[in-house]
Amino acid sequence: MANAAAGLCRADEAAVFVFKDGAYRWAASAHIASTYVDVVKGETFIPGNDSLVGRTALRGTVVQIENARRGDASAP
Repeated sequence: MANAAAGLCRADEAAVFVFKDGAYRWAASAHIASTYVDVVKGETFIPGNDSLVGRTALRGTVVQIENARRGDASAP
């Protein structure tokens, strides 16, 4: 699923989070460092500006965050 998402978006990496019990949880990823996956597997994310997952949820659509690695809060 994540590989297909990355291919469709022509992205280098992709992560899929599923909404359950009021929060988003990691479901799948493609081409993402295992250290990141290990961290997010146990986390929950709610819509808001506190995380990239939360910021994406606020938009309600697929987003590409060019400067995600810098953690720039002005990104979508």
